[in-house]
Amino acid sequence: MNSDNAFSFNLSYLKSQAKHRLKAVRSGDHHALQSVQQFHPKQAQLNPDNIKLADIQFVMARECGLPGWSRLKHHAEMLEHHKQQIVQGVKRWIRISLPYTFAADMILRSA
Repeated sequence: MNSDNAFSFNLSYLKSQAKHRLKAVRSGDHHALQSVQQFHPKQAQLNPDNIKLADIQFVMARECGLPGWSRLKHHAEMLEHHKQQIVQGVKRWIRISLPYTFAADMILRSA
């Protein structure tokens, strides 16, 4: 479960990845099933016919070192909150520190 950018690690991304991995396992992707079984406490019982989205979500949390999906969800929400705080801080700094220029205006509009 890798992302090129820590700020792209958000709840939408996690949900999308979980659904993608579930689809892969259900379609018979042996590697996808093995990667899920590696972190699931009931490895031997998991197969493409009985695996659920909750199993995938649990495994994704365990891959990140968290006890379950709710903690991973909370972590992603906190990252998004902190990202927004950083963006607001940068916007404030630009308004205060830079004289009005076309470039400053464009930066503020794109953020």
